[in-house]
Amino acid sequence: LARCRTKGGRIWKARSSPMASLQPTLAEGVEAHACRAKALLEGEDYEGAAREGSRALDILPDLAVVSVVRGQALLSPLLDRVMGADGDRLTVCREDFKAAYEAFRLARVMDPNNAEAAMELERLSELLKRLPDGANPSAEEADHAHAHDHDHAQDNGITLEEVPAGDEDEATGLDVIVIGAGAAGIGCACTLTMAFGLDASRVLVLERGESIGTSFRTWPEEMRFISPSFNQQGWTKSFDLNSVAYGTSPAYTLHAQHPSGKQYASYLAELAEAAKLNVQTRAEVTRVVPVEGAFDVHVRAGGAEGEPREDTLRARFVVWAAGE
Repeated sequence: LARCRTKGGRIWKARSSPMASLQPTLAEGVEAHACRAKALLEGEDYEGAAREGSRALDILPDLAVVSVVRGQALLSPLLDRVMGADGDRLTVCREDFKAAYEAFRLARVMDPNNAEAAMELERLSELLKRLPDGANPSAEEADHAHAHDHDHAQDNGITLEEVPAGDEDEATGLDVIVIGAGAAGIGCACTLTMAFGLDASRVLVLERGESIGTSFRTWPEEMRFISPSFNQQGWTKSFDLNSVAYGTSPAYTLHAQHPSGKQYASYLAELAEAAKLNVQTRAEVTRVVPVEGAFDVHVRAGGAEGEPREDTLRARFVVWAAGE
């Protein structure tokens, strides 16, 4: 099937050559699924339409690989120019890297588990911090470039202001502090790092208990989740009502339809390990104080020998996920 269109609730097919039928292009395959999905939707066969739509979207991880390759192809000549430039005659600016950055970002959107795209985004983000806005721009152009970079940083969770290495870390400490390592906290941290591409070392999860999912571990043995876990397709790519991260399923991980508290805590711990989250346990937040452009988070943490110590951490954003 090379082409199909819907008209009056019917499917109209255009014939293709035998060779084209035997060797359909990737686009034709997606288009065929899309056309069938649309026809099934018009026929009110919602389950069938959803199934055909899912088949069309199976191509996304492959497209993510293509997008990474495109980004690398755009990035390589720019890196050659950076490495070959004299210190006083840098011929590239941040704007030159926009297309490569967008290619890597698109790959992460299409496949949040694409580790190569995540690595390229992290490396490129660090490079962008050290590049000028443009080559000798006018005052008006410089203001526009700064505004563009600020908006871009807001959208992608990175800071592009031109500062010497280390100054930004000194000023803000962390990008995000998530308070609470339960379902909401681990799910939020996974989304920030896996879906939006934040550096996991710049996102800190604080848990006052002894381990991830402490509140779930205190459930009675007989207590189970009421909401069932199903290993099917859906918004989390699993349609598991108890999933907190895209592409994961407690039903698959735990082999349990109604997990116990300890089982669910194990699921959260495995998520944190897989995402390489930065989690600090035995850390009780005593207060959060807004400062200019950031927050100071005051923490009472257990010492090496169990003796509490007072720490103050700084982050650009704070997420309260402590369930209180």
